[in-house]
Amino acid sequence: MVYSSDNDGFNLTTFYMKLKPFKDDFKSMFLIVKTTNDEVFGAYMDQVIYRNDTSFFDNEKTFVFRISEP
Repeated sequence: MVYSSDNDGFNLTTFYMKLKPFKDDFKSMFLIVKTTNDEVFGAYMDQVIYRNDTSFFDNEKTFVFRISEP
């Protein structure tokens, strides 16, 4: 686990900073979210999320999923 809101807070800049060292090392990533209502969902991306001030990244190999229901 690279980022946890329990340990790292809820700052998007912190999220990007934690992922930045892995941008070139890993080809894909899972983002898992657990809500305060114990709902679990996430997304698969075939590249590591990174901050780019000029555009957003997208591709056909990204999808979202749900693991549990409330």
